Amino acid sequence: MAEAVTFPGTEMPVIEKYPGSRRLDHPNFGDVYKTTFAKGVITDFQQIQDDPIQLDLVKVEIEGVGESEFIPFFFHPKELYWDGEEDLAQGFDEEKGCFNRAWMSFRVGDEVAVMLKEGVPVGVVGFADGVPRVGEDVVKLETQSLHTPWDFEDWQYPDYPARIGANWPDAFVRMNKADFHDAGEKGPDDLDLKLLLEADRYDGPEETTGIQQIVSPEGTWTTGGPIDIDHDAPWGTHEYAEGDIYCETCGILYWETGSALLTKIALWTIKVGPLLYAIYGKFRESYNKSIAYIDRSPGPEFVGTLTRITHTYNITRLCVKAGIYREGMEEEIAATLDAYPDWNYLGGLSAPNWWPVEVEGMKLQTDLTALLSYLCAFDAKSFDEVKWFARPHTKAELQEADMWPAGKDE
Repeated sequence: MAEAVTFPGTEMPVIEKYPGSRRLDHPNFGDVYKTTFAKGVITDFQQIQDDPIQLDLVKVEIEGVGESEFIPFFFHPKELYWDGEEDLAQGFDEEKGCFNRAWMSFRVGDEVAVMLKEGVPVGVVGFADGVPRVGEDVVKLETQSLHTPWDFEDWQYPDYPARIGANWPDAFVRMNKADFHDAGEKGPDDLDLKLLLEADRYDGPEETTGIQQIVSPEGTWTTGGPIDIDHDAPWGTHEYAEGDIYCETCGILYWETGSALLTKIALWTIKVGPLLYAIYGKFRESYNKSIAYIDRSPGPEFVGTLTRITHTYNITRLCVKAGIYREGMEEEIAATLDAYPDWNYLGGLSAPNWWPVEVEGMKLQTDLTALLSYLCAFDAKSFDEVKWFARPHTKAELQEADMWPAGKDE
């Protein structure tokens, strides 16, 4: 007969009376006498992996007791919320005495129920308010884009999610798993995930560059002044002409060209379970206008013009960092946007960490950055057309979203 697993720091065996249903059992009445419960506040998590971030044990602060050592959770995650690649949500680590992914339901600052043995905290057993939080691992990306530059059919590139827009208006991302959540706003139990909490956005620096040039018949170049972007110009490439310009004997008298580029930076911060994700976005608007003045060679007669406009705008790059959430972290991250970036480095295809300014505790998520790079070239006129949503977690967030259970104290 296999030796019973004992919950760390106690003499209590972990009993699995029914499959998937584990509980703690007091070995005797004296152990019951030694066991008490108190309300504590989570102060820290033990981080065991950076990319993607994986957490483990937790510290709590209890009034009159102080801060605990790192202790395990004994909390049943909701089944299938959210299984990892190898570790299941309700998979139990017998050595550590906790469910593998219970940490995803908790956050620094949460009030929790703590079990103590002779006054020493040994485990977190639930939320002090009695309201369970499901594993929070999905965020929704919502845009107002109509299409992407690559509007493939689904069957052509089934693993290439360039369908965001007309064919795929929203994208759902498993943040910790760095994968797409194909079930949309539904959870594993087919219930609504309630992705109602909009992420905060912070706008960073912007830069506008532009130049006007003229090509003369002799081929010499003269440089004019910079041009402004015509933000009302239609998106895409358009040609129109005046006069008979398509004759084989047409020649160009001279050609005026002007181009401008507007680049902006924004940051979205999203709290997902105990983690804070910082998503850095680069927006680019490019405007180019060319006017060719046409002559029918060899005669001097003026025939007409050919005007071409190329006007595009899109989110060209996303970069994701994450860390254990702590109070004031969002403001610290947003303050880094005051630094003016190296725009050339910013656009480097070989530099996934294109926002090199670091914030303590934040780690680049290479897998998630690579995943979202599939989505970053979608058509968007501004950052206002890009929104991220997560599930409410705190009492205030749940109440505002009308998710606080009826009958609970307000």
